[in-house]
Amino acid sequence: MAAYSSRLPARLPEGTKYIVEGRLGGGFSRYIEFPDGTLMELPAAPAKSRPGRRVQGRRPTRRR
Repeated sequence: MAAYSSRLPARLPEGTKYIVEGRLGGGFSRYIEFPDGTLMELPAAPAKSRPGRRVQGRRPTRRR
C-alpha cells in the first residue's frame, strides 16, 4: 500500500473508491483506492485540527 499521508488532495480523480472494512472484534480499516489500483490507508480516527494562525501585523481588536 502507498505510504500514509496526513492530508488528502482537495479533489480526487473520477473512479476513486472510499472503502471501510469491518473486522471481528469491532475493529475496522479505512482506505482510498485510486483508479490505477494504488491504495492509501486512512487513520481510524480523524486527526485533530491545529488552531488557525493570525496574520502578522493584525492584532485582535479590544472590546471596551
